[in-house]
Amino acid sequence: STAAPRSPTSTAPHRVTHPIRRATNVDRMSTAGTPAADPPLTLAGWLRRQPDTMLADMLAARPDLLHPVPPDVAVLASRAGGRVSVEIALDRLDAGALQVLEALALLPEPTTAKAVAALLGVKVKRLEPVLHRLRRAVLVWGDGADLRLLPVLRDLLAFPAGLGPPARLALTELPPARLPRLLD
Repeated sequence: STAAPRSPTSTAPHRVTHPIRRATNVDRMSTAGTPAADPPLTLAGWLRRQPDTMLADMLAARPDLLHPVPPDVAVLASRAGGRVSVEIALDRLDAGALQVLEALALLPEPTTAKAVAALLGVKVKRLEPVLHRLRRAVLVWGDGADLRLLPVLRDLLAFPAGLGPPARLALTELPPARLPRLLD
């Protein structure tokens, strides 16, 4: 059986419908409600938490990230971690900064300035200006004392400090007949 349509004077309650508000790009980029103590899992998440001055510094250090203008932080993070852009940024670094990046590539993540200084045999105070430049260019990122290297840098610095490939990889390239000679 079909129900009869209700008349406008009916005393039965009626529903008020509200249009559905869809999330905008700004809503999705918002950090409201995100606990500050939660570590960012991605570069994009970390960039979203940074003040405008830090983003301006990054774009000044890496102007290639602006062409074309990224529509949102996720695209900016993707570009900042992209191979071509990182290679351009590496070309602008001095030997000392490259050495610090190599040391970071040897350490587990996240690491600290203290661990990098210990590996390089220098004082943390001496590393601070270099780490500041690397953070400004977002080759190194992370909250507080945590230091994280862009993943593409681990590929670009495949054998940091001239160490060569790990033995397990190098030995897989040798023909089996040569292995006994290595043990002698």
